[in-house]
Amino acid sequence: MGSGCCSCAKKIGSVRHKDPGNPPDIQIITPQDEEREKSRYWDSILKDFSYFNDPITHFSQQYPSKFKKLLISGPPNDLRWEVWKSTTSFSLTKLESFNINPEFLQLIEKDIDRTFPFHPFFTDHSHILSLGEVLKHFVQMNPDLGYCQGMNYLAGILLITSNGNSLETSIMMNTFIQKLNGKGLFEPGFTKVLELSQAFSKVFKEKIPSLYNHFVNIELDENLWLTKWFMTMFSYSFKYSVVVRLWDVILATNLGFMVNLALAILQSLRKIMESKDLSEMLEFFGELRNFPLDVEGIIGSCTSLNSWAGGNIESFFKDTEMDDGMADSQFRLNLDTAEGGQNSHLSVNNLAEYDGRKRSNSLIIQHSPKNN
Repeated sequence: MGSGCCSCAKKIGSVRHKDPGNPPDIQIITPQDEEREKSRYWDSILKDFSYFNDPITHFSQQYPSKFKKLLISGPPNDLRWEVWKSTTSFSLTKLESFNINPEFLQLIEKDIDRTFPFHPFFTDHSHILSLGEVLKHFVQMNPDLGYCQGMNYLAGILLITSNGNSLETSIMMNTFIQKLNGKGLFEPGFTKVLELSQAFSKVFKEKIPSLYNHFVNIELDENLWLTKWFMTMFSYSFKYSVVVRLWDVILATNLGFMVNLALAILQSLRKIMESKDLSEMLEFFGELRNFPLDVEGIIGSCTSLNSWAGGNIESFFKDTEMDDGMADSQFRLNLDTAEGGQNSHLSVNNLAEYDGRKRSNSLIIQHSPKNN
């Protein structure tokens, strides 16, 4: 296998190049095939850690760089919760009960009924009640924050991913925010949201000047859409399947990488957005949850955005490369490909192949976009 190849195609309509001199083989792979493939890879990895009580955590500790790359590539859906728990150093603890400000209780009761009302998970009223319990526990664990709108969407994503485990979700939400240093998303003044928005504005003008100028010309205020993206970590505006993949990347990097993700989303939608006036743009932002985003292409293209305050994705592997022998962080991807449908992203095979290649090959494939 030559450099720049991958042993399997990962996306619908994906192209696998065996030999630069011959026409490429084309495989049509369904999302179900892709999910089975991911499960097979993870199973082959975790079997070497099966004698531990928590194989995923031991794998993440022994091979941190590999673990991060697999997380960015996306874990199988049925393992995502356990992977997230390992990423955040989750520990099951006893929840204490404290009195909550009645004003916060009233806000929580009002918000839980309107959190993802069209998601099948929340057609079960018991899950709505569980969401309320998660939010109450979070307020109890963070009396300095209290409750504000936006927290309910984070809790909703976590509760769905945990398959309704309200105890673990309650602890996880607190651990999740602590891991990402995310209290500034909700503190008075929303300091983290402001910081991210300022970083975004600087890079937006540089990276996507035509769309930036269009937003200026139609007088589109970033506060009408960007604040929601950052405060809710994209969970308010995008469908669940997109959000969990964006969160995979955020957990593997840091909260500041949302700037890259936001820019990559805009780049993928640039041509559509540049054809809309202000009222059409506001309507479009409100309907993004139903728009067929190519989330894998977005994740791949966003890694080339290295001119922002937090650096690019390769910096997140430097501290661990020497520990696990991995220095082939193949994330030098081209933002320009995001809008053309030929997006590059990381495709991960099992660790045996990783160890066999090490620095000799990239793990980048080309694919065509599909509806998510």
